[in-house]
Amino acid sequence: MDRKAQWVRDASVTAVDLVVTAALLTGAALLHARWLAAVGVLWALLTLRQGYLAARVRGRRAWAPYGTRHRPRR
Repeated sequence: MDRKAQWVRDASVTAVDLVVTAALLTGAALLHARWLAAVGVLWALLTLRQGYLAARVRGRRAWAPYGTRHRPRR
């Protein structure tokens, strides 16, 4: 998979996660359900982590196309 296609896939998955997070938190606010709010917050934290990791990998590819700056071992 090329870089742009992988970035688009990561961005779309993160966007879907943000929609799910918004739906969970809205449902928790409307239903006054603490457990649903807890699930929403956990989902939000995982979404932020996923977005951070995707951005970090994308930035790393700019200077190291093969994933590492070190020479391979023999």
